[in-house]
Amino acid sequence: MSKKVKIIRYVTRGALEDSSSILQTEREYSLRRSDILLYLINAGAILLIFQFIKEVGIINIQPYQLIIFCISGCLSVLSILIHFFGLRMYYIKTSLSREFIINILHTAHPERTEFELEDGDETNEKAQIKIWTKRSIIFYVISVVSMSISLIMLATIIIIYISKFIFVEA
Repeated sequence: MSKKVKIIRYVTRGALEDSSSILQTEREYSLRRSDILLYLINAGAILLIFQFIKEVGIINIQPYQLIIFCISGCLSVLSILIHFFGLRMYYIKTSLSREFIINILHTAHPERTEFELEDGDETNEKAQIKIWTKRSIIFYVISVVSMSISLIMLATIIIIYISKFIFVEA
């Protein structure tokens, strides 16, 4: 039988208060910024699809190209929605982390300057924080993968379409 080794770290009150304020800043960042780049790229892809179809004309686009445009647009919209929910999960995770630290500070005696945090001690709060962290990471990865697939599909179709004109004239 193997024993689980408990690692005990001592944390000062100042470090916990600093962690609490850092988590508050991270929580506000996730709400304010919400990874604008991802949204802009996906919105740009959707706009490019509509603009390309408008300029070229739907009659001049092959059916398979139109299907790939539709799939690419759906993936871009899906990426935005998944990312939004992932940010919401990250917000919940940082809120739980902050509450956990604040609870430690409020339940402790005001004169106490050091706290024992055991890594092996799995409280309900720590378990919830881990679950929300994993969920937000999974949603973020799915969002980025769907955005990447969408952009690859979009670029491939546009390159194929443009290459027809380049090689015909040459």
